[in-house]
Amino acid sequence: MPDDPWPDVIEVVGPRDVVAGLSDIDGLLLDDHGQRLLDDEQLKVTAYATEAAADAVRERGCTVSLVISGADLQDLAKEDASTREDEDGGVV
Repeated sequence: MPDDPWPDVIEVVGPRDVVAGLSDIDGLLLDDHGQRLLDDEQLKVTAYATEAAADAVRERGCTVSLVISGADLQDLAKEDASTREDEDGGVV
């Protein structure tokens, strides 16, 4: 696994027009399939984000909630990979 930190998984809530314009933030990857319209004006979307990207989202007036940290996600991936090894140490 790479040594670079994994991005956090976050949930973003904000005005539709603001959320639609977040894709220009470096370090932010919006999940198009995770969008949900809360009312006529508010949109909720799941995203992968670096800490700096999450701060930039907040600066634009959106609420950011942590779903799972990148470090925890990386640990879960390592645990999952280790459970997939067969008796000879190979990956199943």
